[in-house]
Amino acid sequence: MRRIQRMLILLISVLLVVGFLPTTAQAEETAAGKFILVAEAGGKLVIAPEYITYASGQTIGAALEASEHIFTGLDLGQVTAIDGVTGNYTRSDQNGGYDLTTPASSVTHYCFSERASSESKPSDGMKLLMTAMADYLEKDADVRKAAKTAYDTAYTSFVGISSDDARTLAYELNKAVSDYESALSGTEFAVSFTDGSKAYSEANYAGVSITAVNEYGKQWEDDGDGKLDLPQGSYTFCVSHDGLSFSGKTDVSSATTVSAALPTELWLKQDTFRLSGSYGAETSEESKFSDGEFQLSSWNGRTVTVPVFDSFVGTVYTYAEYNQDLLTEVPALTAVYTMKNATSDPMEKDIPFESLTSGAYSVLAKGSEGNTVIYRLSSAGTDGYTYAQDYTAVFERIPTLASISLVGTEEDGTVVDQAATTAFDGTISEYTYKVLDTIKSVTVSAVPLVDAYEVTVNGQSAKDGVTLNIEGETAVELLVSANGYTNTYKLNIQPGEGKTLSFLSDKAVTVEVVNSNGVVMPYTTHKEGTTQNRYKYTLVPGETYSYVATSNDYYHIADEFSLEEVANSIIYVDFEEMGDWLTELAFGTFNRSSYKNTVALDSPFTASNHRYEITYVDTEYNPYIWVASSEPDVTIEAVYNQVSLHNQYHGKERRIELTSGKSQGTNLNRFLLDENPIENMLTIRLSKMVDGVNYYQDYVTEFKRTLTLKNLSVKSDGIAAVLNQTDGTIGFDPDKKEYSVKVSMVAQELQLTLSAYTENLCYGEESVGYRLFVDGENVTESGTAAIELDGTMNTQKVLITVTNEKAPTGTTEYILHILKSPPVDVTFQISPGTALLNMHEVLSGERIWPREDGVFQLCEGYSYRYALTEYGYVGKSGILTVARNDANELIVLDGQEQYIVTERGDGGVVTIAWALTKASVNSAIDTTIVSPWPNFRGNNSNNAVTDVPIPNVADDGTLYWANQIGSGIDSDAVGSPILVGEDIITYASDKLYRVDRITGKILAEGTMDHKSSFSITPPTYANGMVFVALSNGCVQAFNAATLESLWIYNDPLGGQPNCPLAVKDGYLYTGFWNSETGNANFVCLSITDEQPGEAKEEKCSSWYYTAKGGYYWAGAYTGSDFVLIGTDDGDNSCTSQTSRMLLLNAKTGELLDSWNNLNGDIRSTVVYDSATNAYYFTSKGGSFYGFQVSGHQMINKWSVGLQNGVGGTPMSTCSPVVHNGRAYVGVSGAGQFSAYSGHNITVIDLGGRAIAYSVPTQGYPQTSGLLTTAYEATSGYAYVYFFDNYTPGKLRALRDKPGQSAVDYVTTEGSRTTAYALFTPTGDHAQYAICSPIVDEYGTIYFKNDSAHLMAFGSAIEKIEVTQMPAKTTYIAGETFDPTGMVVTATYANGMTRDITSYVSYHQGALSEQDSNFTISFTHVLYHNQEDGTAMKSGVATTSPNVTITLTIGGGLLGDVDSNGTIEAADAQMILDYEAQLLDQELILTVSDVSGDGVIDSNDAVLIQQYLAGKFETFPAEESVEEPAEESQPTE
Repeated sequence: MRRIQRMLILLISVLLVVGFLPTTAQAEETAAGKFILVAEAGGKLVIAPEYITYASGQTIGAALEASEHIFTGLDLGQVTAIDGVTGNYTRSDQNGGYDLTTPASSVTHYCFSERASSESKPSDGMKLLMTAMADYLEKDADVRKAAKTAYDTAYTSFVGISSDDARTLAYELNKAVSDYESALSGTEFAVSFTDGSKAYSEANYAGVSITAVNEYGKQWEDDGDGKLDLPQGSYTFCVSHDGLSFSGKTDVSSATTVSAALPTELWLKQDTFRLSGSYGAETSEESKFSDGEFQLSSWNGRTVTVPVFDSFVGTVYTYAEYNQDLLTEVPALTAVYTMKNATSDPMEKDIPFESLTSGAYSVLAKGSEGNTVIYRLSSAGTDGYTYAQDYTAVFERIPTLASISLVGTEEDGTVVDQAATTAFDGTISEYTYKVLDTIKSVTVSAVPLVDAYEVTVNGQSAKDGVTLNIEGETAVELLVSANGYTNTYKLNIQPGEGKTLSFLSDKAVTVEVVNSNGVVMPYTTHKEGTTQNRYKYTLVPGETYSYVATSNDYYHIADEFSLEEVANSIIYVDFEEMGDWLTELAFGTFNRSSYKNTVALDSPFTASNHRYEITYVDTEYNPYIWVASSEPDVTIEAVYNQVSLHNQYHGKERRIELTSGKSQGTNLNRFLLDENPIENMLTIRLSKMVDGVNYYQDYVTEFKRTLTLKNLSVKSDGIAAVLNQTDGTIGFDPDKKEYSVKVSMVAQELQLTLSAYTENLCYGEESVGYRLFVDGENVTESGTAAIELDGTMNTQKVLITVTNEKAPTGTTEYILHILKSPPVDVTFQISPGTALLNMHEVLSGERIWPREDGVFQLCEGYSYRYALTEYGYVGKSGILTVARNDANELIVLDGQEQYIVTERGDGGVVTIAWALTKASVNSAIDTTIVSPWPNFRGNNSNNAVTDVPIPNVADDGTLYWANQIGSGIDSDAVGSPILVGEDIITYASDKLYRVDRITGKILAEGTMDHKSSFSITPPTYANGMVFVALSNGCVQAFNAATLESLWIYNDPLGGQPNCPLAVKDGYLYTGFWNSETGNANFVCLSITDEQPGEAKEEKCSSWYYTAKGGYYWAGAYTGSDFVLIGTDDGDNSCTSQTSRMLLLNAKTGELLDSWNNLNGDIRSTVVYDSATNAYYFTSKGGSFYGFQVSGHQMINKWSVGLQNGVGGTPMSTCSPVVHNGRAYVGVSGAGQFSAYSGHNITVIDLGGRAIAYSVPTQGYPQTSGLLTTAYEATSGYAYVYFFDNYTPGKLRALRDKPGQSAVDYVTTEGSRTTAYALFTPTGDHAQYAICSPIVDEYGTIYFKNDSAHLMAFGSAIEKIEVTQMPAKTTYIAGETFDPTGMVVTATYANGMTRDITSYVSYHQGALSEQDSNFTISFTHVLYHNQEDGTAMKSGVATTSPNVTITLTIGGGLLGDVDSNGTIEAADAQMILDYEAQLLDQELILTVSDVSGDGVIDSNDAVLIQQYLAGKFETFPAEESVEEPAEESQPTE
């Protein structure tokens, strides 16, 4: 016993000692060490490697339990879920141990994974990677950002990584961290900041602040000497002093000085600056800016004090003007402040100038707390810096009273409440009280709005009330003080001799008299017989009163009177004549008569029933009312208190006059809120005046709210499941309260995602107030619930409850029945083995993937849409349904084919054998056709780089032709072209065209199934076929040679076909778009012509991938085994950080990797550059991205923010063109369709991962560039070509080379310097241009614009030559030129030559001797630009090139019809054949008409025969020619 006692004493002593240990010592004892934890499941990280601290003596299990993570089953020794993610977890420490009771101090690394137990031990490489990743998370934010790309690569590659690869990634991550940290600790350079004459030092500018932030967010601050010592790098700096600042960017590689003067002249016009608690023009009937305008103090420099009553809440509206004499461009005005909301969020709110309706919201909350708002004007300087001035509004609160109470005491001690002549309002400071002269004292009490305020009455504390004697007219002064302000309220108490007034009425009638303030006057009551009451009032003269007599709550008689009119009299109140005046009352959800009674009363309307209740769902808020009355001279009003988000409306009474019997309903505006269940009361008041007295009656309708759930979705083991309503309708509907969901019997968990309405706050609310419960558990905050499934066929029930204190009777319950289905394991034996089986559950659309053993698990009661495809084979598609036949056998049904399932206790198994048929070869398809430009960017890398010499000087180019094909700018417009064979392929409306490259003439056409949407997407050529994207999610294939249709694909989700079509290894890839937030598919199609005899065979997709927001202008990169495609952001804006870059398996469509949270819509094609082995794209949110792919993972990811220098979003939908370590993209200005608003071509240095420079353009270069390397060898420059998407649609050229930091090839356009304007369409050809340029082997660019013209611009022809003379050069006058054998060659300004023989023009009439110098011309030229100094002339006519050859043209030998030099019988025969029309050529009259009669006929043939027979020596035609007379000699 003594030993036990000693041990207890010792233990107590130890505890006492521990109790006196310093806190730090205890903490050190508690955090004895740390180890690294990682968890993975489902192929993804659940917990990225991080440090877990443990206390001395803790086990691994205890340390995990004490961490911030949740380990389900940890207490049982078998973890089944980590942070809510279920998995078949195994675990191991660095030694292979898994005992959770092992001391934590023995562990350095601990892994949870789904690998086999024998493989769960972390490898040496993985331990290194775990350590590197955990260390990374301990670093400062800027270090983490600098190494983020390496960390992200490690993160995405972690699961399944080999030890060697892990070791490599650990090295790269550690190196990225150390490289950045080394750079920070490297040589520092002094950056001095001056105003041009003196430094921005503390001595010169007291309180000056200088900061610089590097690209990773690390900030440096000045110590007062006006200098920052910075390591090499790029920085954003800001110099600010006394509310003035300038900021910009600077690159630091040596000591440098930044000089700029702070803007001291006032930009804001302070005399016109106004602030208000209300908004609206002064002409507005409901709300004006001046209604709630605040009185500003005098400005102190750039600071103004704004006293505001403490009862004001909400938005402060701003009217501001700027000094236009100082600023030529409109500056930005931004309100910078901390919101007075539950979370005190910082806010920067842009405010337009000269607006009476714009302001900063949540500036003030009710109470004593003020706020400070900085109104910042900022303007871009010509030096590239941004200058700003801060104008500070200090909002101070004027204390107010919440109420004033005045209680009078009469001579006999009777206590009577007194009322002022006006209703109390804390912002009104003076009140008059008319009291009876029998009142000898009053007790004044006051309640401040904030308890801490000090309140006095005539100098005495008002805490318990102050009693004052009344002797004649008495003045009372109440002071409420706080915040340095004292607010004074004055009460004027005016006693007077009382006069009596009596009301006589039935006993059931109540009478109430109120003063002008609405305060009820006291009275005495006496019985008058058995049926009546007398109400006696003693009132004060000089006051206006009114009375309301009420019978049975709803019938009223009211009048207003002054006591002098009715003193010492009786007013008789009689309701006997009043009936029930309302004959109809109805409500609906819209104003049309067909909607009347769509909102039901709780009981049918009857005139005698004056009270109703309506149950109104919380998603409806705009009821309409119909009324009717047969009573003459009745006025009908709807009376209610408004419900609003804004204080100028909320709680204020609204009266709406109603028209009896009106066919259309009247809207009860601001009666309820949408998705906010606040309730309200509506009074329908019918009034009529009888002898100056108002008789009225009320019908009261109380609107109760029914609560709904905003959204509900379910997943079974992570796979989307389908909600079925009781009537079989699919999907969630807030108004439907009961659902069922069918899951596999072996599923482990059903995940619910549910949400309530949170956005529409009523004025004064901090939250809408919904609460969500799942089986009694509050899930409001998480919005998720996991339902554990019991593994049986038993139906499980889930109860979801929606509550809100504002609608206590509106609680709604949703019931979800979880139905079980036995799983059926289906093994597919497929031939050929390379074919893809793609399967989706019909209702949910969720894709079903096979297990690792290739088995598909299907469920009874479900249907599955499948497609079995392989290039070169006839595909098979249909729907599989797992059901029971008439014999109650479990079957898999495929059309009429049944596959019997072998059932077992936990489901069933079945094997299905399918063999695809080899497709017949379509011999009409010519696969040998070569395409110089087969698709959007001319090649499968999507990088539009060529070595063809494109014109780079305006005078060296010309527009050759412009052919209007189609009309308008949408579905009837001409499409963007491609080059197939020797021709152009394009389309317009529902026609596909082949167009001659040299003339622009249409050579052939085919008919498409229907039109495209905007005719932007070019066709694509591959394997002898042309593919065109058509509207409503359609792709049609054509024979490239004949333009005949081969097959057609119609996507089930439809959508606009704006994505380029990519073809690789027999498969076509493209995406569709439905809306900013709608779902749309990216599809993979086998291009096989499966049914050669069927022109429009229906093609099924091999696979598809659905994304919210879909795919718009986003072209895929198709690799050997993967596809890269970007998505829209799924949001109505274009800058939501929710778009993704997807890495998909090219064969199966499996998502291999996803780069999430990108900056806005990705409307760029993914471009591959072999030199950097990287991929590039842009986003509409204003970012340029680069990355690499390794092992089906995106690695080395980085981005650069694009700029336009003027504000707004620097959008880019341009597919980059990449060459020589540089990328070239078009960027939008502040106004997408505003000229010279910041639009530019941006050059990005890929090595430095930064913008090298940019050059302005007139319009947004919205499409993609084209680059030629043709001039690099001689000049070092690459030339890049872009179109302005702004009329006239100029074609611009940029020249650039590595290391270049500024543009050096420009055009002057007015006062602006822009990128070189190589060519400008004019006249009917000028329009917006949203077509990416393509080029042929001669350097000719083909394009279209919104003028609906297809055009060709190329190198000008310097000369044309006849490089081979025609076979015939000797002619008899009258013959026509024969070009047979002639070859005409054009030589272009770029040095290229071309045979243009078929396209030249020449004289085609009869030749004469004047034609011996014969001209051959090329006329297919129009106009070009011409340099005029640094400016550019457009529309300069291009001269048609020509060449002259020499012909010999003589008179000929009469009778030598065939012109062979002799007269013979053949000549006579030719004439006979000619007359008999057996000759397909014209004869020459001068040698064939031997008769001289002017015609060639058989008579001439006979004469030739006679001549040959020697009948005569000369032909008659020769004899008829008279000899010329001798000329007369001139006379003198």
